[in-house]
Amino acid sequence: MSQNMSERNLSLMKIGGISALIWVVLQVVGNGLHPRLPSDYAMSMEHIAMSKVWGVAHLILISDYFFLIPMIVGFAASFSPQPWGVKLAVPLMIVAVTVGIVQVALHPTTLRMLGEHYMHNPDGADRDFIVTLYQGFWAYNIVLEVGHLLLIHLVVLLVAIGMLREPIYKRWIGWLGIAGGAIAAISLVIGEVFLESSVLGDAITFGVGLLPSAVWLVTVGITLLRYKPTPSELEARGRA
Repeated sequence: MSQNMSERNLSLMKIGGISALIWVVLQVVGNGLHPRLPSDYAMSMEHIAMSKVWGVAHLILISDYFFLIPMIVGFAASFSPQPWGVKLAVPLMIVAVTVGIVQVALHPTTLRMLGEHYMHNPDGADRDFIVTLYQGFWAYNIVLEVGHLLLIHLVVLLVAIGMLREPIYKRWIGWLGIAGGAIAAISLVIGEVFLESSVLGDAITFGVGLLPSAVWLVTVGITLLRYKPTPSELEARGRA
């Protein structure tokens, strides 16, 4: 038992806890600033072009991805030994972060540019072409968004399942993570696929759907920051 406990990396655990709390804050601020776009493509481009917080909101949302990898590495460092699901969670998160940064970066660049061209181009034929371009990029954006967010929710499920057998976590924390990951994944499919990323769809995806996972992340973050090595762990580390 002491040998297993000595495998935990307390420094990485602290980094993971801090990263989780920062990620939640950035998500709340970024999604709070993000304008809600109507379903109509032309109206969406007008909203994007006229928004004064579009760039700031997406800068915040892009920056939060850089906390996900140290977060999941820190979470993994709290397991001793690491179950296969937790080992798989780290590379899955790296893939999700890579895709997520590309997807979110489309908004302040490509979508913003199309919105501004649409607003400054009164010609009807040209506007129709811009709407067609926007529609294509938006569909590409949705595929990337749904794909990488489902990966993140899968990571949450894998880590939360592992927590059910990890003694430093109370069992309800694991069950909260399982519920949060499942609710977030279902809400994502409903909001982005069936409701087509409408105002209601975004509210379901990034509001109701992410709330349980956010509570779970805050709980895990605090747990890691408050964790103190036991005497047997300190003794095992001293012998190592």
